[in-house]
Amino acid sequence: MNYLLVFIGGGIGAVSRFFLSSLINQKMNILFPIGTFSVNVMGSFIMGFAFYLFQNMTVSIETRIFLTIGFLGGFTTFSSFSIETINLLRDGEYRLFLYNLIFSNLFCLLSTFGGLSIAKLVTR
Repeated sequence: MNYLLVFIGGGIGAVSRFFLSSLINQKMNILFPIGTFSVNVMGSFIMGFAFYLFQNMTVSIETRIFLTIGFLGGFTTFSSFSIETINLLRDGEYRLFLYNLIFSNLFCLLSTFGGLSIAKLVTR
């Protein structure tokens, strides 16, 4: 059953990532991979928020597996992040390479912390 939850959650997450990332990239129309960056930041925030709730509320293991391993595993895109970052380096876009490397990691960690903090505030 857990494999099915991961499969379904991952599929929904991957389709959501593709849709949202494509939409953001179309709207922004810049060389920087802003769609992937945005999705990773959002996914990191949701992970932090969910992780806090899961520690402080009774949530079934099935829900945890579906959301974190399934949906967020399909939604966050560090494999896409990695290849896009390497492609920036390959293409000689050294400044964008460094921006993507630094800002993606920094903002995703900050977003995870933000999700944890906001979940703590709203559950008090």
